[in-house]
Amino acid sequence: TKVQGDATKVQGDATKVQGDATKVQGDATKVQGDAIKLQVKKLMCTP
Repeated sequence: TKVQGDATKVQGDATKVQGDATKVQGDATKVQGDAIKLQVKKLMCTP
């Protein structure tokens, strides 16, 4: 049972790491989106 408990814990840690990675990716995508928005604004302001 201890081995099973350890395995579950390891799986939980792996899931957490994956979740963190997804969050970082999401943040990067958001930053990219903001940058694109700024560029579009600049283009629209340029006569």
